[in-house]
Amino acid sequence: MELGTALVLLLAVAVAGCASAGALTASTAQIPSAPATTTRTTTAEIVTSTDATAASSAADGQTGSEKTRAQLVFSTAGYSSPDGNFAMTVQTSAAVALIRVLAGSQEIRANQPDLGKQIFPDSYVLTPVQIEQLYKTDGKLNPGDVVRIEEYYATAQDPVDPGLTLVFVSGFYVPMKVGHKYILFLGSPQYAGDYQIHTSDFGKFVYSNKTTDGDPGSQLSQEEWEVGGPGCPGVPPQYFRMATQVMETYAR
Repeated sequence: MELGTALVLLLAVAVAGCASAGALTASTAQIPSAPATTTRTTTAEIVTSTDATAASSAADGQTGSEKTRAQLVFSTAGYSSPDGNFAMTVQTSAAVALIRVLAGSQEIRANQPDLGKQIFPDSYVLTPVQIEQLYKTDGKLNPGDVVRIEEYYATAQDPVDPGLTLVFVSGFYVPMKVGHKYILFLGSPQYAGDYQIHTSDFGKFVYSNKTTDGDPGSQLSQEEWEVGGPGCPGVPPQYFRMATQVMETYAR
C-alpha cells in the first residue's frame, strides 16, 4: 500500500496512545489512497523539527522533561495492511538498503491545517538517512549517500494537555529513531522526498546486533522491532515472519 497524499486526523474519544504520558483525547486517522499525480502548493509550511523530534521521543517511549513530551496515537481507520509477501515487496521496490537515521527531520504541511477539526491535508515528514549498504539498487543510490525519506505521520498539540505532542500514525507504523539502523524497502516519493518507504509499515525493519546474531524472530520483542505499542490494534503475525525473512536474507 502506498501511503501519502492526505493525512486526515480527527480528534474523537476512541483510540488510546502509546506510553504513559498524560491524558489523551483519542483519535481516528484516515489516509485516502494516493492519486496518480500530486499537485503541491507553493505555500508549504515547514514545521520546526521539534515536532519530528517528538515523534522520535515517542518511539523511544521517553516522554519526560528530558525529551519533548510526545505520545503515539494509532488508528486503522481507512487503513488496509499489505499481505507481507517478501518476494513481491523486493520485486516491486525501487531499492533495498541498510540505512542510519540522521537528525534534522522536518514535518511538511502543503496546506494549512484546520486545528479545530485536526485535519492535516498533505502532511508528511522528511527524514534524512545515510545509505550504509545496498541490497538492491535503482542505479541512483550509492553507499554514503544522504537522502530524504518520506514518513507518513503528523503531529498536533493535545487539546487537553498543550505540553504534550500527539504523533498520529496509521496501522502499526512507528516513526524511525535518530541514530538507529533499519533495512528499508524504498519506493518513489509522493511529495518532495527522495524516496518513500514502500508499503510503509511492511517496508521498515530494525537492524541491530540481535537481528544479525541468531534467530531475529525469537530474540526481538515487539518493542524492539519498533512496531505497534499500547493502543495499537495489533501487529499482524505476517510482519514478524517477513522480518525474519528480511534478516535471514540481508543481515547474515
